[in-house]
Amino acid sequence: MRFRLFVLTMAIVLMLTACGGSSTASRVPASLHVTAARVTVTPIPYASRIPVKQLTRFMVKLTSTAGPGQLLQDSLKGGPTSFPPATRGHSLQSAFPKCQVSAVLYVDTSVPGVNAVEPTVRSLDDTEADWIVDVTPQSTGTLPISGEIDVKWTCPDGRSPQSQLTTFQQAITVFDPHPVHTALDDIINNPIVIAVVSTLLASFLAWLGVFVWRRITRRKASRAHKKTPGRHRKAVPGLSYEGVRTAEDNISPTAFQQKGESKRSPDEEQEIDTLSQAT
Repeated sequence: MRFRLFVLTMAIVLMLTACGGSSTASRVPASLHVTAARVTVTPIPYASRIPVKQLTRFMVKLTSTAGPGQLLQDSLKGGPTSFPPATRGHSLQSAFPKCQVSAVLYVDTSVPGVNAVEPTVRSLDDTEADWIVDVTPQSTGTLPISGEIDVKWTCPDGRSPQSQLTTFQQAITVFDPHPVHTALDDIINNPIVIAVVSTLLASFLAWLGVFVWRRITRRKASRAHKKTPGRHRKAVPGLSYEGVRTAEDNISPTAFQQKGESKRSPDEEQEIDTLSQAT
């Protein structure tokens, strides 16, 4: 009984492994090494940035640089190490002539808000193939949109080989269209307020410069006065020390005598005249 249980368990494990292998085989890591493929990812309508928490549709477009007017299945050719080997040096159509060639889009949906719009399979029997991707970013900043495009052949005999054609990655800037504004922000960003504050600041700096210059000038004058001899003299209001010395030097003794004579009374003047005559 235990042996049967063991066999049954192993059979279930093998079945699960086989199922997992078939699911992962749908996206093989091998590449076609096609250099002519070009993928562009642009918002609809075009914008350099998209708003947060709002739906924005992106177009993922596959084109060929081999030349204008050529079908993708004919213009895209495999490189020397391309896989499957039948595509080496051949176009996608001629590698499997009786098979239908299509491209499958895979988008990295691990990024919140990024989802591909069905159908994700496009025929390469055209000059370009495009897909729609819905993006609803949940936060501001940089949002990466990445994925890959595979080529799949659907053959009448039931075969469906698949290989990676190219990968793509695009960084999109997300912004907040309705940022929170406060009254303080409005006051700070007001041009009138900015002009008034700038004028007041310039006036204050000018006053401060004049004030400091005056303090420095007064200190220099005070030091020079202390070093000059005769600082014990009484200062005359409104006249510097040098002015007092100059005034004293210019006064002659005759001036002092005339000053004294101008103070005599008329009686003293008469008495002096009488004594002069008597003599």
